[in-house]
Amino acid sequence: MAGLLLAAVARAGPDDGMARTRLLLATPKGEVALEVELACRARERAHGYMGRQTIPFGTGMLFDFGRTRRVAMWMKNTPHPLDMLFLAADGTVRHVIREATPFSLQVREAPVPVRYVLELPAGSVVRYGITVGTSRLRLPAGGSPCDALRN
Repeated sequence: MAGLLLAAVARAGPDDGMARTRLLLATPKGEVALEVELACRARERAHGYMGRQTIPFGTGMLFDFGRTRRVAMWMKNTPHPLDMLFLAADGTVRHVIREATPFSLQVREAPVPVRYVLELPAGSVVRYGITVGTSRLRLPAGGSPCDALRN
């Protein structure tokens, strides 16, 4: 599919200088275009949405862990509830956590190793019809959106 990566990753995010890109999320209900901040480096993954007061629908943050492995997330210092999508290296949704509680220290993880976590505003799973195994984030051919930032 040509045009899966809709925009360059060189643009900075609104709050912290994180790179952003537009990606498509394919669900049983159809495709959704998302403006996604990229958490490619350890310090970006550690900070995530901490302190962010609003997260509009149609936006998200993609955490790239560089390889497929066990991944744990939490909501420390995150004041906005989130839906978390745990994704395989090909972008397929492998596990979903809905409505993660703000400020919670509860560790959230998928029962299987994953490469990415996509955090979206709470309610996105229902709104977009995201399902495990059939929904898929369309990634650039042959790699991660973070690859351009690492080179």
